[in-house]
Amino acid sequence: MGPKLVDYLKYEAEDTGIAWITFNRPERRNALMGNSQENSTVAKVGEYMRAADDDPDIRVIVL
Repeated sequence: MGPKLVDYLKYEAEDTGIAWITFNRPERRNALMGNSQENSTVAKVGEYMRAADDDPDIRVIVL
C-alpha cells in the first residue's frame, strides 16, 4: 500500500522503477513548509520517500 496522498504533493511509482514526488503548491512557490506535523510538506515528503524505499521495485526517487 502506498502513502496517504495529499493535494499539494503527487506521488507516482512507475513500472520502470522510478518514483516521482511532484510538488503542486504554486501559491507557496512549492516551498517545503512545516516540521514533523503529520500533514506538513516535510513530513509528507519523508513519508513518500519511505514508501518508495520500502518498495523493492523502485530504484530511483525523483523530486
